[in-house]
Amino acid sequence: MWLIIALRLIFPFDIKTENKPININIPANYIESISQADHQSAVYLTSDKNETQSNNKIDFKKTISFIWAVGFVLFIIYHIGGYFIFLKNIRRYSKPADEKINSLWRLVKNEARVSKNIRVLVCKKIKSPMMTGFFKPILLLPEQEFDGNDLPVILKHELIHYKRKDVWYKLTLIFANALHWFNPLIYLMVYAADRDVEIVCDSEVIKNADIDYKKRYSEAILKAVSKNSAHSPALSTYFYGGKSILKERFKNIFNINKKKKGILALCAVIIIISIFGVSVVYGDNAETKTTINNSFKAYSTDLYSLSAPASWNVEAAFDGTVSFKKDSEDQGSLSVLNYDPTLPISQFEGNHAETLSTKKLDGLRYPATETVIRRTKPAAAMDDSYVDELHVYLIPENSAFAYDLSFDSSKADEKTVLEIAKSVIIKEGASEKIKDNEAKFMVAGKWAQAVKDRQGRAQYDLLSNSLKSSKKQWYEDMGWVTGTSSPWVENYSLIASDGGIKIIYEYATSAGPEGKYEQMLHFIKEGGEMRIGSFSEPKKIS
Repeated sequence: MWLIIALRLIFPFDIKTENKPININIPANYIESISQADHQSAVYLTSDKNETQSNNKIDFKKTISFIWAVGFVLFIIYHIGGYFIFLKNIRRYSKPADEKINSLWRLVKNEARVSKNIRVLVCKKIKSPMMTGFFKPILLLPEQEFDGNDLPVILKHELIHYKRKDVWYKLTLIFANALHWFNPLIYLMVYAADRDVEIVCDSEVIKNADIDYKKRYSEAILKAVSKNSAHSPALSTYFYGGKSILKERFKNIFNINKKKKGILALCAVIIIISIFGVSVVYGDNAETKTTINNSFKAYSTDLYSLSAPASWNVEAAFDGTVSFKKDSEDQGSLSVLNYDPTLPISQFEGNHAETLSTKKLDGLRYPATETVIRRTKPAAAMDDSYVDELHVYLIPENSAFAYDLSFDSSKADEKTVLEIAKSVIIKEGASEKIKDNEAKFMVAGKWAQAVKDRQGRAQYDLLSNSLKSSKKQWYEDMGWVTGTSSPWVENYSLIASDGGIKIIYEYATSAGPEGKYEQMLHFIKEGGEMRIGSFSEPKKIS
């Protein structure tokens, strides 16, 4: 049963049901993902939070994530690293067992119908018999004389550990414990699981045995305890199991009613897992999402925090545009528009459009207007089809930008769009980032065109002052003409990458295409203007 719980902790799968037995409603100011039922009220809980607090929350989450990662790594190093150090010592201080032990070992294996070759080593650095190794298991025995009655039960005990794959079982527990190193309940679970590993193994050893055999087996355990004081690695089985669980082991060995209790305990655990397994899923924090009740997911980009239906995919572009898709089909977008407060809201209509309705919205973080626009085809197209677009314009006070949530009204209903609009938080400095991104693309476009036209002077004018100083002599030596007459730049495209702009040049000759080259530009601001701070030499990519 502990294996089921450990796997549940490692793989937090969700069993989907129509009506979940427990719904946990968590306010939005504690977690970025909220359920559909509580989405609206959660928005009002956070409506008075300013953008600085939002950034502080993100910084806090990053700090907590860093602390968790450090704890996870240290936990893994302690246990896995300790295991490999243990193996190294084993190789140094071990020797093959004598023929008497090997003969008895073969006999025990034959009785258990185990054919795998499992080496038996005698090691002076251990105090208790143990099984270790994942792909090449090894039985380790301490360097001591064993009583003729003790050794057979010891060998049988360790062979049962091998047959039950208990070393792999313990590795699973260790990994679950590593992921949840901060939770004291998990340590209790691992302790209980280790105890049950030994108890189940004891049960197999004494299965159908008489009282004399049980006494002999118990005496062998006691002898091992009396000689053992060392700590054994977590990724191994060891015969004595530890003093703390002796009482439970002996009760198990001599208690004929144990199975009934075990079945009841297993049923109880399965019921608990079933209840909580269908109620809560702890999602990853891979940049964007955490899931509760599978209704809405929370997303975070450089410019926004927002929520959207869990069945949708949300993608953010470098220019601030956020795309909403469902099953690879576009549902709508969040884009940034230049805004002139002296003009009516129809300034956003564009060509071949008619405003069907307009209304102000209350209860959102920012002043907002909802419009429905009917967009038609140009008359020359001889096509009378149209699309009705639902727009929600979010326009912060004194902003030069409007944030346009635009959806095809046949694909997204008004209620869903309003829930998304209520969740949008425009992060501090978003408008400056948008302006900077636009400036980068503009400068990169001018640079790429100057490279295509082989105009060194135009390229030079886009450089930062320090880059001008280092590159001036080169441009003068080239006569301010760059590139070659063949091959030449036929075309180019711009891609946002790593905080800069990547330019893909398509070269050609009179014989045809010559290949694609990429060049990376990075930028700095000087005197309020965007300048190229560094650039790479064009490198052929195809």
